[in-house]
Amino acid sequence: MDKQKNNKGSYCGWNIYTGIFLLSAATLLFEINLTRLYSIAQFYHFAFFIVSLALLGFGTSGSILSLFPQLAKGNISKKFQWLSLSTAISLLGSYLIFITVPFDSFAIAVKPDQILILVLHYIFLSLPFFFSGLVVGIFLKAFPQKVNRIYAANLLGSSMGCMLAFVTPSLVGGVGVVMLCVGIAALALFISVVHHWQISIGSQSKLVFQLGLILLALLLVGFSSLECRRYIQEGSVSQWLDLHISPYKGLSYALQYPNATISSTSWNAFSRMDIVESQGLRSIPGLSYRYPKVINAKRGLFVDSDNLNVLIDPQDNLEFTEYLPQFIAYWLKPTPKVLVIEPYGGLDIAVALAGNSREITTVEPNNLILQTIKPLYEDYGIHFNNETMRSFLRRNKDTFDIAILSLTSNYHPVNWGAYSLTEDYRYTVEAFLEVIDHLDEGGIFVVNRWLQMPSSEWLRAFSTAITAMEKSDIDVENCIVAFRGYNLGTLLIKRQPFTEHELQTIRIFLSDYSFDLVYGPDVKENEINVNNILLEPIYYQAFRDLIHTDDKSAFYADYPFNVAPPGDNQPFFSHYFKWSQLPSIIEGYGKTWQPFGGAGYLVTFVLLLITMFVSSTLIIIPLLFKRLEFKYIHTEYKSLVQVVFLYFFLLGLAFMLVEIPLIQKLILFLGHPAYAFSTVLFSLLLFSGLGSSFSRSLPVRLTILLLVAYLCVLPLIFSKGIDVAIGFSLPNRILITIVMLSPLGFLMGIPFPAGMHALGQKMPSLIPWAWGINGATSVVASVLAAFLAIETGFNVVLLIGALCYLGVWLLIPRVFA
Repeated sequence: MDKQKNNKGSYCGWNIYTGIFLLSAATLLFEINLTRLYSIAQFYHFAFFIVSLALLGFGTSGSILSLFPQLAKGNISKKFQWLSLSTAISLLGSYLIFITVPFDSFAIAVKPDQILILVLHYIFLSLPFFFSGLVVGIFLKAFPQKVNRIYAANLLGSSMGCMLAFVTPSLVGGVGVVMLCVGIAALALFISVVHHWQISIGSQSKLVFQLGLILLALLLVGFSSLECRRYIQEGSVSQWLDLHISPYKGLSYALQYPNATISSTSWNAFSRMDIVESQGLRSIPGLSYRYPKVINAKRGLFVDSDNLNVLIDPQDNLEFTEYLPQFIAYWLKPTPKVLVIEPYGGLDIAVALAGNSREITTVEPNNLILQTIKPLYEDYGIHFNNETMRSFLRRNKDTFDIAILSLTSNYHPVNWGAYSLTEDYRYTVEAFLEVIDHLDEGGIFVVNRWLQMPSSEWLRAFSTAITAMEKSDIDVENCIVAFRGYNLGTLLIKRQPFTEHELQTIRIFLSDYSFDLVYGPDVKENEINVNNILLEPIYYQAFRDLIHTDDKSAFYADYPFNVAPPGDNQPFFSHYFKWSQLPSIIEGYGKTWQPFGGAGYLVTFVLLLITMFVSSTLIIIPLLFKRLEFKYIHTEYKSLVQVVFLYFFLLGLAFMLVEIPLIQKLILFLGHPAYAFSTVLFSLLLFSGLGSSFSRSLPVRLTILLLVAYLCVLPLIFSKGIDVAIGFSLPNRILITIVMLSPLGFLMGIPFPAGMHALGQKMPSLIPWAWGINGATSVVASVLAAFLAIETGFNVVLLIGALCYLGVWLLIPRVFA
């Protein structure tokens, strides 16, 4: 048995390694699950908020340990027990704060108290990570000769948390996962107390206290188990644990209608789906105002509590589908072979049925949605595929007469910015290229987007389409048609020019159902802005100017919104923000009832400034308190302090500047942010843990050179690997991802424990401070990486990460001398 005893009689044996493993698993699982809970209760960009607060907790633990080194002395086993208990209680307590004191992002500009609530969330939700990080920091300081194994237990436990994040949400639900985290942390307490009881059985005075800790641990484990069991049996947890949904999300609006109820709620690894039954569901995007009847849809589908799509029963009257803009495709292509991409509630499947399609294929990545809509259409011979659009298109070689990219989102004002950070690989140039390549001779690609004023969302879809067409050497001016209703814009894209007969058919359709032509090969000014009249034909002007300009880059630079076509390296379709908008945003601050005063994207920049301030404080304060200590030591050790700062500062930056863009980049390959988050973290943490175990026996300088070299070629490896394997099944894609990341993770796991070991040989008192520097700079880097990815693209962020590791390589002679 591997044990090491410190000078106060505490042991670093299997029970401690197991405890660190369990606490790390609990907190990492909590972190991943919290990103999902925030996406459901608030909006997606809070995922980076969660990553930063987790790292803040770890960084703070190092600073506290540096200020109070006595924490790593005395009976460490007892301190481990208290910290395990604190972790378990804070996991439950922070979640209760989250649901009982909800944060209102829409009111932050007019209600300053919301800033305090955000800070409250930030503090309380970081506590589990603080206590867990303090456990690791204490053992790193108390047992410097065991740094590699302690760090390995931490990383391997974290990787286990990633694995659990794949399977547990579908079993016990998102709230049940929180309870599971509490139980795992309590189990770490139970193991430690039982082990300590065994080795001190003769000390009667401590038995009552230890028995109390055992009972408390069993109480927490039992409570966790009961809530998980309740969800498995009843599909819900206790009412006082229910998640609080923002009043501005679609689900909250729908439930305000009289007698509206949630008939079912289900979870999988990346989403929560709610089915609402109500007489007041009205969500048929683009329906012509000429439709004379009321559509009585009784059931609606919400994913992550937003984006209502009504569930269409094909046995109902489908007459209304003829009044939808996408129905023009069925006028142009009788009895077509149709591809419906992400049908959501099934509206475009119903349109295809009404259009007398001879064959209908659908692609839906969310198995919860598929399980809901598939029984409605089981008698119609429809081919359902449970995979992402990009994976299906790469695997399938069929061509189609009509391909329609379903509109799955509800209308969101463009200046909200609430979805700016959302990676959407359906609306990139590469994605449009793949759809166009799957069109049959004369086939039509149909895209619907919401109308915004000034033109932005629909214009960006148009710019993406014409860029893809240009890359395919398609005659853009003659192969695309754009028309609009009163709230929706539609694009018709072909590989061959529209014929005179097709253009005449389109004009008849638009006239019959009161839509307006915006762009076509022979459009004339006197036939635009006829039915849905605007003061100025802004859509026609923007589309005409873009398609006829000789310098599209200048057009995008001068346009008030960011409407440049997104690519796979920057797949942020909903990011319309430009820094030139800042003066008007500041002018409207406090006057608008919108997320973060009207520019949700700015939350990333503001969070970056906050984390820089907090992290700097965490690094500087311990130095200020230790200034007198350093005043009397040798000059070479003062120099060492500077080198230690740079070494662990760059390591903290580098790790996150690699990790965050890898997660974002692999969303395309794995199909969803939750899959990418869990797989990347699992791979990096698992193999970093293995690398840590070998850190004492491998040359650090050579290791970092290999790491930098691998990072430089990694974008090429990903490009080729994704291109070849994106059509594989999800388990195979996950396995390929793990294989691609395994050498990277192994190499990334070596510099930190190697540096800690070298520091333990020279100045052990700096170990907690180094732990704090690494955590604090990781806080900044997690937000900085997201910010840079939007502005520069994933590959640039990876290159910056490689340069940080190169800086670490340059410092090695001074650290290890």
